[in-house]
Amino acid sequence: MPLPEDVPAVHRPAASALAMQQIQQWIEDGTLQPGEVLKDTEIAAKLGVSRTPIREAFQRLELLGLVVSTRNTRTEVAPARPQDAELLYVPLSVLHELAVQLALGNLRDEDFDTMTAANERLREAAERGDAVATRQADEEFHAVLLERTGNPFLVQVIDWLSVHSRRLNTLYFTQDRPTTNSYQDHLEIIAALRDRDEPRARQLARDNILRTIDVVQQPVT
Repeated sequence: MPLPEDVPAVHRPAASALAMQQIQQWIEDGTLQPGEVLKDTEIAAKLGVSRTPIREAFQRLELLGLVVSTRNTRTEVAPARPQDAELLYVPLSVLHELAVQLALGNLRDEDFDTMTAANERLREAAERGDAVATRQADEEFHAVLLERTGNPFLVQVIDWLSVHSRRLNTLYFTQDRPTTNSYQDHLEIIAALRDRDEPRARQLARDNILRTIDVVQQPVT
């Protein structure tokens, strides 16, 4: 189970939470692959903690659906199933459309600058073939709108679904054409928001999320 070499140690009392955060990140970015056995002793040694916070992190990650425990007490990374894409992205598309509706009247000039900068980071990360950084820049783009909704409950629901969509998003951003499409989508979303064209901005936001479904259900080329 190869893990990155340069990992800072974590310490109690936040050891369990920080261990969970690190393991979750490894699952989302593909360092830990679906079906891979998670060895508490190895991860504990890598993070510089005892096995107890690692086991606690496993329990919390199982509640999120990111790991599963087998009958023989092994803990494995849960499957990331492309066939689940529609179940994830259809509700996400509706929620992101709602986010546009709620955020539109609250957007400031600096928000457009922030979104534009995030979109450029997406393009640059894609050009160097960094799917994880591309996905993160995409999240930063959408985070501006989510913050401007003023609705923490909406943000919380999207965050929960994103726990599962991030792994599929990383797969999505391994491909050049979908990434280019997302970059162009974002430019059009920004333009529609600047024009205060709510119907178009909502449609663009919804389509931007939905386009992921067909891509992640196809073999990577």
